[in-house]
Amino acid sequence: MKKDTTGAFKPPADYKKPTKYKEKVYIPQKDFPEINFIGQLIGPRGNTLKRLEREAGGVKIFIRGKGSVKEVFFYFYLSVGLFVSASS
Repeated sequence: MKKDTTGAFKPPADYKKPTKYKEKVYIPQKDFPEINFIGQLIGPRGNTLKRLEREAGGVKIFIRGKGSVKEVFFYFYLSVGLFVSASS
């Protein structure tokens, strides 16, 4: 017979739930059409994006929106303007 321990656990009094942050930053691609924002963000072989994620301390950075993929895979994101999503 198993003992039910789910109700017996009480977290410490000073315990705080880890907070998840999510930020969405739109890229002004229409205002500055001569700048290659995706190329600047990704960098050679994705090194710039990887470096940004490391420096930010475990934040995952995604580039989504119209113009973020070469082929049509994400139909939802293609209707939205280009943006960068960062979450921790």
